[in-house]
Amino acid sequence: MIIKKSADAINAYRKLDVMMSALSEIDDRLRKMRELAIQSAVDAETDDDRAVLDVEFQKLKGEIDEISHMAQTDTMMV
Repeated sequence: MIIKKSADAINAYRKLDVMMSALSEIDDRLRKMRELAIQSAVDAETDDDRAVLDVEFQKLKGEIDEISHMAQTDTMMV
């Protein structure tokens, strides 16, 4: 019974570690997305500049989706 509880605790720790890593990665992407949104709002930016910024913004959004999916998959395997 003690071994089972220890194994459960180790699995819980591993899941937490995966989720914390994923949240850190997502936080990095969100900060960059915020910077891009602020930059895009500057009057000096042209429509072409904003289009380039949007491409990068959408790429970061896709990365967040991938990180989330991978974290969910990894926690199911632990």
